[in-house]
Amino acid sequence: MFDKRVIFLPVDERFCTRDYFLLLARAANIDVVTPPKVYLGAKKTPPDLRRLSKWLEETVLPGDYLVISVDMLVHGGLIPSRISLDTLDTLIERLGLLEELKKSDVKIYATTTITRTPFYNSSEEEPDYWQYFGLDMYDLSRLLARSFRGEMVHRSMIEKIGKIPSHFVTDYLVRRIRNRKLVSSVIELVDKGVIDFLNLVLDDNSKESISLAESEIHRAMVDSLKIGSRVSIHAGADEATLSLLARVLSESVGEIPTFEVHYASP
Repeated sequence: MFDKRVIFLPVDERFCTRDYFLLLARAANIDVVTPPKVYLGAKKTPPDLRRLSKWLEETVLPGDYLVISVDMLVHGGLIPSRISLDTLDTLIERLGLLEELKKSDVKIYATTTITRTPFYNSSEEEPDYWQYFGLDMYDLSRLLARSFRGEMVHRSMIEKIGKIPSHFVTDYLVRRIRNRKLVSSVIELVDKGVIDFLNLVLDDNSKESISLAESEIHRAMVDSLKIGSRVSIHAGADEATLSLLARVLSESVGEIPTFEVHYASP
């Protein structure tokens, strides 16, 4: 019998990231406390982060389990993490709330996302220039990923990327570097014992993506700190808090679920 409260801060307001969690928790008879949906913003419109932080400070009690999206806590959601202009210092300051909440003797299960680079022209969930240079920006990201691994880059790819206005390239790189440094800070919180378990997830990544290359950098950091048992790096941003809910439940009752795969055909 699970007799603890779960304080839940989703990555955004969508049904697949918020309501699925609440419905599954209800099915397992878990008491979940989560902020009102209107607190979570909407798509490209970020929420009032001060109000969310205040809600957490006033809601979290000793002994609670906190399942939290770092992307919501510091950026205001998954899409804002791709388009916001906040500085790294600002993000780190917001992240500091986790250390304060940890003082209340809570278990913190967190998730954060390695920034994606979609391969299409659309600004629906990206900066406005993605409408015109999305595919080219994706090619740029592939070039960066190859350079990370010390691979040679074909001249034709470099020439193609040259048509992207330099200020758009700068905007993309500044935000991407900022987010990568933020993830490193989150991993450090795992090492310090502030975060009990971290889901570090990749969103819309492909074999040649910079997201995958960055995940290898983060994996090296996790391995060097010897905290691999408390960090899972894998694909799947929308369902990240659902697996954390399963971890909370299985760890609290001392059960390790097992699985068996049956194939419909060879």
